[in-house]
Amino acid sequence: MFDSIKMYLIALLLIATIGLGWTTYNLVGKLAVAEEQIGQWQDTANKNAEATRIAGESCAISVKSIYETQRAIDALNESRGSDLEALATIPQTTLPETQVNATTTSTAAPAKNADDARLSPDVMRLLDNAYCSGDKDSAYCAAR
Repeated sequence: MFDSIKMYLIALLLIATIGLGWTTYNLVGKLAVAEEQIGQWQDTANKNAEATRIAGESCAISVKSIYETQRAIDALNESRGSDLEALATIPQTTLPETQVNATTTSTAAPAKNADDARLSPDVMRLLDNAYCSGDKDSAYCAAR
């Protein structure tokens, strides 16, 4: 009787050992796969973090460029505004109107007449300012 119990006990221990060995083997294999996947995910996370950093730097450069462009636009608008204000303060002049029979008559009572159909110094100054506001690098503006 003890021999048969020993045999059942040995058989039970053998089956338990084989079962536990097989389970351990499967778990170790799954652990190795999980560790490999974690390594891949960490590499992917590091690459994504680097890409995010580069994108952030790119955005910072873009925002800086936009601010600089906006400052230049604001400066041009301010210059244009001051030129328009100066233009509004120039007295109105009227040129004589030439009729079909070559007689000339003034269309309005001018504050001052234009000098031989030439531009006044105030208008020339405004035109120069407007030109140089748009093309600061020209030789003409640099010589002024």
